[in-house]
This record gives sequence, C-alpha cells and structure tokens, in this order.
Amino acid sequence: MLTASKKQKGFTIIEFIIVMVILGIIVLLLLPSITTYFSQNRLKSAAENLYDDILFGRTSAIQQSTNVTLMLRSGSSWCYGMTTNASCTCTTTNSCNLGQITSAGFPQTSLSTTNLPANGGDTSVTFDSVRGAPTFSSNTTNGIITLSSTINNQIITITINQLGTSTVCSGGTVGGYGC
Repeated sequence: MLTASKKQKGFTIIEFIIVMVILGIIVLLLLPSITTYFSQNRLKSAAENLYDDILFGRTSAIQQSTNVTLMLRSGSSWCYGMTTNASCTCTTTNSCNLGQITSAGFPQTSLSTTNLPANGGDTSVTFDSVRGAPTFSSNTTNGIITLSSTINNQIITITINQLGTSTVCSGGTVGGYGC
C-alpha cells in the first residue's frame, strides 16, 4: 500500500511575485515623503550647526576678550568659518582657527545672507570682545542668514539681533521651528 506524499511548505513563485509587487507599490507611495523627510533633516541639521556656531562665536569673543568673526559664503556651495584673526577663507582647509563648515555635509541646501557686511566676496559678522555685540551693515537692526532646501523650497532663517542673540525660525515650512 502506498502512503500519501508529504505536503511541501513555502511560497509559490506567484505568491512571491504578488508580495514583491505590493511592496513596490508601497515604496513608490512613500518615496515623496521619504525625500521630504531627509531634505528637512539636512536643512535642520545645517541650521542647528550654524546656530550653535553663532552662539559659540559670541561666547568665545566674550571669554577670550577678543573679536570673533564669522565669515559666510553664500550659494549652493556655501561655507562658513570663524576666526579670531582678521579674516579667514572657509574654502581653504584650516584657514579659520575656530572651525569651519562646508555644504558638502548638507547636500541640496543653499545659504544666503541679508544685512551682513560684505568682506570681499563673502559676508561676515564680528562679535565684539566686550559684550559679544555683532556688527551689521549701516542702519540695520538684525542680520539674517537663510538656509533653504533646493529640493522642496523649505526655508529656515537665523536672525542675529543687535545684542548678539540669535533665533531660528521656519515660518511653518519646517516642523519644530516656530517664529
């Protein structure tokens, strides 16, 4: 007498293909959200680094009793650096004695400035050694640094007031930063 063969376990090729198609559709539906998420996080990270460095520059000026200058280069290949020297070039390695950051770590972001004095092809803000007060263009009350995403037009602004304190604002386009 013959016995029944054992039942095989596992997926058929058709079941596997159906699962892969469903996963593909889910990935395609989530792709815009994932792109926005990463873009926002790059922008937030760039803004938080710059904000922290502005606070560091102002504090260093007061602690070291020497002027500290923040040099900024605008555009999509932006950079910034801080120095206690007369000036620095953020595109030259180790030119800024208090550190420098380039856009290479924050792809698809751009930087622009408003009301900051021109210093060659760059703009700058110098925190004085007594109170950490910044210097701006004439008759200006605030210096504004704008970071934006080149993918989805999200914007974060950092405003430095006459006392040297700074605020971060997104105007509602990037979560976590109110105005």
